[in-house]
Amino acid sequence: MPPPFHIKCFIFIKNEGSDNSLIVGSSNFTHSGLLKNHEWNYFSSFDEDDKDKIFQLANSEYNNYWEKESIDLINETFLEEYGERYRLLKALNANHQIELAKILSPKLLVANPAQKEALLALKEKRANGIYKTCIIAATGLGKTYLAAMDFKASNHKNILFLSHRKSILLKSMKSFRRTLQDENFGQILSGDEKVCLKSISCNISIFAMVLTLSNHLDLFPQDYFDYIVVDEFHHAEADSFQKIISYFSPKFFLGLTATPERMDGRNVLRLCGFDISFEVRLHEAIEKSWLTPFQYFAIKDETNFEQIKWNGNRYDETELVELLSTNSRGQLIVNSLLRYQGSNGKIKALAFCVNKSHARYMTDVFNQNNIDAIYLFGESSNQEREDAIENLEDENHNLQVICTIDIFSEGIDIPSISHILFLRPTESFTVFLQQLGRGLRKSRNKEYLVALDFIGNFKNSFVPKLAIAGYTSIQDYREKVTSNQCSKLPSFCHVSIDLELEKLQDSEVNNIIKRQSNREYLEMLYIQLKKELFPLEGDDSSIKLMDFYQNPSIHDPICFIKEFGSWLEVKKHFNEVSLWEKELICNDGNKILKHIEKSLSAQRAYKMIVLKGLLSIGGVTWDISDIAQYFLNYYKSNSDRIDDWEQFNSAKDLGKELSLNQTKTHIKNMPLKYLSGQNSLFDLDKKNDKFILKSAYIEYWVQSQFVDLLQDRIDYALMKYLHSKKG
Repeated sequence: MPPPFHIKCFIFIKNEGSDNSLIVGSSNFTHSGLLKNHEWNYFSSFDEDDKDKIFQLANSEYNNYWEKESIDLINETFLEEYGERYRLLKALNANHQIELAKILSPKLLVANPAQKEALLALKEKRANGIYKTCIIAATGLGKTYLAAMDFKASNHKNILFLSHRKSILLKSMKSFRRTLQDENFGQILSGDEKVCLKSISCNISIFAMVLTLSNHLDLFPQDYFDYIVVDEFHHAEADSFQKIISYFSPKFFLGLTATPERMDGRNVLRLCGFDISFEVRLHEAIEKSWLTPFQYFAIKDETNFEQIKWNGNRYDETELVELLSTNSRGQLIVNSLLRYQGSNGKIKALAFCVNKSHARYMTDVFNQNNIDAIYLFGESSNQEREDAIENLEDENHNLQVICTIDIFSEGIDIPSISHILFLRPTESFTVFLQQLGRGLRKSRNKEYLVALDFIGNFKNSFVPKLAIAGYTSIQDYREKVTSNQCSKLPSFCHVSIDLELEKLQDSEVNNIIKRQSNREYLEMLYIQLKKELFPLEGDDSSIKLMDFYQNPSIHDPICFIKEFGSWLEVKKHFNEVSLWEKELICNDGNKILKHIEKSLSAQRAYKMIVLKGLLSIGGVTWDISDIAQYFLNYYKSNSDRIDDWEQFNSAKDLGKELSLNQTKTHIKNMPLKYLSGQNSLFDLDKKNDKFILKSAYIEYWVQSQFVDLLQDRIDYALMKYLHSKKG
């Protein structure tokens, strides 16, 4: 075989005449390379009889490659010999890269492009007086280091970093120490590690387990921490998080998450005032080269899922595991893993399984086929996890696969992961993208991630195909296809789907999209959202309008309201109204809610700010001065939204303050005027400067349950408007 070569040379031998040609240069032999681009090339023509010219030397060299140092047919023997050389070279190269990384590892941390953008956004928030916000960023972009950099930039004296896992705390404290160049920064507060009580008065920083801290709040004054970070922010609706968050009053509060749509984080954005400083999702991050590209292979699984019992929105787990634990399927997975090699070094795979029994079974299958594997579960110790990760990343260790359920879906990163294996039916866009994201962190000499998905005729088998293509729901796909705005695969990514499998997926998608009944289609979307938010069997929690804002990929609730009449009637259709709500549908209470629902696509935020003020002030008759004061204070404390109120914006530009009387005049002419009248909920008494709720609605307005329904609609309308402005 010839030595390594990279030759950009074109030899042209003419059929007639003796004027042969040689081109040496940078051009690719493409339309753009030859006709459009600016390229530098050396061109010369030669006579074939002139044996001493460079043309003949080049031609002779080429003929030598072609006739003596190449093979006529790529066969199994060649592939086996070549494969062995290739694997040895990759392993050698990977080990060299690891050693080089140790030598060249910088002492000072430099922000990556995503972190730079987020840091600027956080700085601007503080400058505008906003002290509660969150960062939504795809897994692998360095959210913990970002928090450490921002804490350093904020000049606050100490920080509370919250997590539900000690392993995350230890890793996070290490990240902060590296960023701040202080090996003594922070202390761990967990079940087996207590903070030194003598240190409490010294403004130390704490990395705390949520459950532990929630039981020791009395150790700290409420204003003890300047800066609070909640990692995996989507968990913050849990009671233990709530107890801590409501207790402390920091100068700055930051939530970090990749997936605010998670069912256990359904209302989590309200904890930061629905303020998002920076947001970048997985596909955008890959396109910007912030994450590693993927090569996705959908492999047809012959398992017949139709024989498994379907429990309304999921397969019977026992039957599913039994069906998936077969020799034929196990061999298919092993053969596929060996066939689709990673970009560098040994196999380093995460395999996501159905449950513990399935993970144990697949671990045995891999080991029986000389692929070293272990399983890890939630109860595995921190040391077991650390050892497993270290062994998997070590090119010289035999471990190649970790079988798990979901412990690697958050908080734990293995940058050099080469393969993600989807070994269970994936029916959720969110779960699929979370698990794919575990392998996309950039790593030295890692060119791409290999994702192997084993898909059969299970329900919603089209989800992985649409998710990998960048769609976030079937509705997202439907709307973009209808408007000819198809999602684009990120650069350098590759998707390969078995032809028979692709036909099955396309047929399923087309059957859904072509449904004649709009109501039937909306029913499917509602069930999809319900499954995303509440995957646990028996969870009877109810969907709220704000769930749509926190799940922007799901259908706009206005479409449901137009079809069914009101949001309460939507819930009634799905048998999810309480007895109290059922009675409310038929009386004046629902008229209030429907009146507000008509304003869900507001052109300005004024009405919703006034309604928020009415609920905040309390009562059923309000002094216009009080409403004006709330209105003015809202814009003062949310100065990033001042362009919504032109008069306020103009005054700010001139360094002035609007007076209360100017604000009263403004709201009388705008929101109060349009919220009152014959067919509205309120009366405006300009003479006495009063705004009055009509008597027919008072009995509902004063009920706390009803206020919750009002608040949900007001918050959604306001946040949808603000989001549309950003878009």
